[in-house]
Amino acid sequence: MHPHHDAVLERAFRRLSISTGGTYQQARGAHAAMSVVEALVKRTSVELAFDRQVFAALQARSLEERANPLLRASLAQQLRGTESSVSGALMRLRQRGLLPAGVSSG
Repeated sequence: MHPHHDAVLERAFRRLSISTGGTYQQARGAHAAMSVVEALVKRTSVELAFDRQVFAALQARSLEERANPLLRASLAQQLRGTESSVSGALMRLRQRGLLPAGVSSG
């Protein structure tokens, strides 16, 4: 590939990945590309498993409990995660339209 095109493609994909909440990984060959894909699939699988746990824990709570300002901390403790990981799961559930009723959007 032409060196100029490499730089243009890299900038475009870097911008796209960052604007969609992802990260950019440069791969200069088939093996490197497969390593990037493998890492992405592993991370996504872990996130989906945690999202399922958060979803189930939310559904088991009453509407009042879902509206509690300490919900993230409570879920983090219950699921042995962090408030940050719970917030990420809530964001992903919201993006998929799967956030149960009563959960604060903030």
